[in-house]
Amino acid sequence: MSEVSGKSADGPERLPALPDMRLEQFFLATLRGHIFLDDRVAADQHGTPNTAWERVAHIAWWPLLYQLFWEQIVSPIWQGMLWGLGGVALYHARFVFAKVHAQRPPPVTPGRSAKPFLSQLLARLGLGGLAI
Repeated sequence: MSEVSGKSADGPERLPALPDMRLEQFFLATLRGHIFLDDRVAADQHGTPNTAWERVAHIAWWPLLYQLFWEQIVSPIWQGMLWGLGGVALYHARFVFAKVHAQRPPPVTPGRSAKPFLSQLLARLGLGGLAI
């Protein structure tokens, strides 16, 4: 049987697994650039090599500490300041926009009154005395 429709004989074709897009994985990948593993494996007391986890490692401490400091302290502070300044700017822009539009009366189209739609609807229903 040919698989033209994308289904196998067992059922629908399975989609590939989604890649891990978490921020922690990116952060750990940047830290791996500062940790260097030798091909030698540390031997235990009897002279036999143990697991691959016990390989001899060289760590570039100052670049690693700089990366940690930048990613965990400086970057969040910088992002928070930018979000805060953006929020203040948007608040003031909204205030200025509302002030400019409050000074101008809405344009009146010929043949229609300047009453809002809801006031006109209530007046037609005989409820024009209600305050909205």
